[in-house]
Amino acid sequence: MYNTLEEKSDVFNRVTVDSIEELNTIVSNISGNDNNRYRGVNEAKYTMLTSIQRFYQNIKINVSQNEYISQLLYRVKSDSDVKNYFNKQNIPINDISCMALMQHQGLPTPMLDFSTDINIALSFAEDGMNMASSSNKIDDYVSLYVIDLSVETEVAASVQQIYQRGMVSGKLMLNEFRQENPNTPVNASILYDMDRFIKWKDISGFSLSFIEYQQKAPGVVTLSGQQLDLTNPNLVKQKGCFVLNLHNESMPMEDNWNMRTLSSRNQIWSSGAQKLPFSGVHTYEKMICYDIKKVVMEEWARRNKVELYDNSTENKAIKQKLHDIQDDIQDELTKDLTHSRG
Repeated sequence: MYNTLEEKSDVFNRVTVDSIEELNTIVSNISGNDNNRYRGVNEAKYTMLTSIQRFYQNIKINVSQNEYISQLLYRVKSDSDVKNYFNKQNIPINDISCMALMQHQGLPTPMLDFSTDINIALSFAEDGMNMASSSNKIDDYVSLYVIDLSVETEVAASVQQIYQRGMVSGKLMLNEFRQENPNTPVNASILYDMDRFIKWKDISGFSLSFIEYQQKAPGVVTLSGQQLDLTNPNLVKQKGCFVLNLHNESMPMEDNWNMRTLSSRNQIWSSGAQKLPFSGVHTYEKMICYDIKKVVMEEWARRNKVELYDNSTENKAIKQKLHDIQDDIQDELTKDLTHSRG
């Protein structure tokens, strides 16, 4: 956690917002940028840890975060109720669509929620806001984090863009091989089945990356016409996209981001390093953070707050099923830890 707003100024390009007029001006100025991604948090003091990172702060089990996600994904994908849930919506089930559902139903994942809509992010900043007085100034503020992808040119690759390029390259290579070797059989099954290549073991290699909102993401389509679709009711309501934060098991997303900025990379190279201490996405500069006074947020919400959740019976049922699956795994791992100590 951050102890002061000033402490955050070392980490973000930070602005303090103390009036509704200031907030309205900010919303007016930046909401028209389709390249912006927004994240609202109801306490300015929180660092950007994923739900799996927070989960591991409060529980003792004997497997890594990566292995825990693997076990959870396997159970979720194998569950008949989950399969029926996706089938009814005509969505192919795969590791990313399952992880998106898990994230939107409160299970631990390595994802952080962002939105393409500033009003949704601000509604999250107000949602569950604690108005109790405190002697610490930072407790009087919420935060809105903003990433402008048009500035962050080196962030250009979302997971969908990576897979789209891979599919296009795969199809070209397949066609060239068949033209040059018409009588030689070739196994192209991976190009026909989304689940063959949308795998957590591969996703986990993208230590900082975006998973985009479905309506803005490039279409990833297999040779059989199967499309990568992440849709679930909460994601649609929240115009949700995600950032994968996977550099290590304890690093907040902002630290993962900042070690990849242009100035940080230049410092690393000037120190004589032979390679960068990370792989994957490079960023350009620190993220923007608007720390907004809670009384201002309260005033904004009276007129502008957006409904964030799908409260349908079906959505509540799948949420309960997912939490039952998580409880079963947690019981098993807790027993394993007890036995290993015994």
